[in-house]
Amino acid sequence: MYSKLSRKTKNWIHKAIANCIFHPQYSVGIFFNSDELRLLFADGIENSIKNIYGCNDIECIFNSSIATTIKLANGSVIDLFNVSSMPEWKARRYDCIIYDAAIDKLYVKNLILRLRMCFERNGEDLSKVYKIRFRL
Repeated sequence: MYSKLSRKTKNWIHKAIANCIFHPQYSVGIFFNSDELRLLFADGIENSIKNIYGCNDIECIFNSSIATTIKLANGSVIDLFNVSSMPEWKARRYDCIIYDAAIDKLYVKNLILRLRMCFERNGEDLSKVYKIRFRL
C-alpha cells in the first residue's frame, strides 16, 4: 500500500491513524480519485491498525459502493471515499482530511475542505488537512 508514498506522506497517514486511536471521537476523511485506491488503502489502514495497535481497537468496518468506514472502539472513525461517487459523504465533518492531489482544485476548495472542523485536546489543535499524490 505505501510502497510508492514518500516518508513524509506515510508519516501523515500514520499520524492520522494514531490520533484516531489516542483521541476518542476523532474523525478522518480520506478522499481518493479512484475506487481502486480507496479499497487498497482501506485494507492497508485496517492491517496497520491491527498490526500496530491490536485487533480490539476496531469495532466494525462498513463497505459500500462509495465508501469504507472503519469505526474504532473509542468512537473514532476513518472514512475513505471515491469522490466520483459522492452523495453520502457531503453532510459529514472531519477533524483530519487527506485528499488526492489529482482531485480537481475547485472540487477540493468548494466541497472537501468545507468538511473540516476543529478538534482541540489539551489546548492543541489536532485538526489537519493533507494533500497527497496517491499512485497505484
